[in-house]
This record gives sequence, structure tokens and C-alpha cells, in this order.
Amino acid sequence: MKVSFPILNLDFVYDKKGHKKSVILDIKEFEDLVEGLEDFYDIVNAYKAKEESSSEAFSLESVIEEILLDRKNK
Repeated sequence: MKVSFPILNLDFVYDKKGHKKSVILDIKEFEDLVEGLEDFYDIVNAYKAKEESSSEAFSLESVIEEILLDRKNK
């Protein structure tokens, strides 16, 4: 299973010396990015729980598929 991240359209704010100081990001792109990070965090926690568990309650693949399906249906 391949997880991909969207290409972001970023605008940078520079200081007087030309150094990047901050980023301007479209709100929808920001929300999508946060949602993707939350999904990734859930997958990592599910994987950790599976490794720490003495019995297999669920497969990592099924958790990933469920998260991605839920995300697609939103």
C-alpha cells in the first residue's frame, strides 16, 4: 500500500536579508496536511500496539485500509 502526500503550493515570507521566515498556505491544503498527519499518527500507534500485543487483534493493513477508506468518504 502506497501512501502519498499532496503537492503543496507554498508562499514564503522573507526578512530583509532574504531569509525565509514563515509560510503562507491555503487553508484547505493546511487542513488536508493536518488530516494526513493525524492518519499517519494513527497508523504508527496501531503498528506499535500490534507489536506490543501478545495476540493479533487486527492487521496493520486492515487499519490502514479503514483509515484511507474513511478519509476518501469524507
